[in-house]
Amino acid sequence: MKRHIFLLLILPALSACFSPQHYMDKGDYHSAVKAYGLVLADQPTNRKKKSDLEGLERAFNLAQQKDAAELVSLAAQNQEANWPRVNAIHRNIQERQNKLEQWQPLKSRKGFTPKFQLVSDINSLESDSRLAAAGYLYTRAQELLATGQPSPSREAHQLLSDLKKHYYPDWENSNSLLDSARTMGMEHLLFVAETRNDISDGGDFWSDMLRQPPKMKNEWIVIHTDTTARNTFDYLLTCRLESLMVGSENQYNTTMTETQQVEDGYEEIRDTSGKVISRTAKFRTETIVKTTHFSEREATASVFMELKDMRTGSLLISESIQTTHRYQESSEIMTPSAPTYWGMIGHLSTNMEWEIQRRLNKDLLVK
Repeated sequence: MKRHIFLLLILPALSACFSPQHYMDKGDYHSAVKAYGLVLADQPTNRKKKSDLEGLERAFNLAQQKDAAELVSLAAQNQEANWPRVNAIHRNIQERQNKLEQWQPLKSRKGFTPKFQLVSDINSLESDSRLAAAGYLYTRAQELLATGQPSPSREAHQLLSDLKKHYYPDWENSNSLLDSARTMGMEHLLFVAETRNDISDGGDFWSDMLRQPPKMKNEWIVIHTDTTARNTFDYLLTCRLESLMVGSENQYNTTMTETQQVEDGYEEIRDTSGKVISRTAKFRTETIVKTTHFSEREATASVFMELKDMRTGSLLISESIQTTHRYQESSEIMTPSAPTYWGMIGHLSTNMEWEIQRRLNKDLLVK
């Protein structure tokens, strides 16, 4: 019941947030038109509420006027880069006018019919601006790719993706350029693992990371472990194992004594014929000894991590990272078996990989 009361209380608030007036107050007339459409959809044909029709009329015309004013401003700037925005406005106008067609007839019970300011040639305008926008995106992407640099190539990839998704899926050779932009936009990091001379098991510590380097959230960075994979690398990540300690397994037991009353038969009272007339449970005291078996093992490692931008020579990361793996298990049946020496090193390596990955994802910013 309380849950139902709570829902009843919040429903009016939610409705107000998405009401046409909410969007009108924000100056978002395009969304207000959509909201009025939802309101009117629930009303009978030719029996729409006059107040809602008047609201739709006002929202629609204000949206048209707002878009027209921005189109005039963009035209005055006379810049090729404005074509994607011009097309977006044309698509908004087109969408609104198509909605009106779908919502017809829009008439109140007493015959009120709203008047809308329509753009008669919106379809041809949208088609022309779509072509112009696609041409701009394609040409600008070509210019960016001509620099041969990763950052402009990534921007070109975004423009070409926009062209493919929102304009034309197969504009000239945009798909081929998209692949080129992906390749040229990638940045390459060489991961070098080192071990201090007096540490004998560094190869086992680094083995998994050298087979499969830490994963990056950034789609534009590739991590290599093979120095011959490329002639040049954008970044050099050097991780040197400074310390590695695996403790011995520590096994011990604890005992706890408990006493408890245990039922132990009955005391019976019988009548002269031998029939049981009452029965009382008897208890005895038992002492129970509980033994708990413990096994513990701990290992620690530290790595000195340096990340250098090979193009500028700047040092992006220079710090020591520590990690610890603690094993502790208990059992009342038998003594648990702690991980082996090599198993503990494996856990440390996994923990360190996560730390290196976290640090790279935090500080290696490639957009």
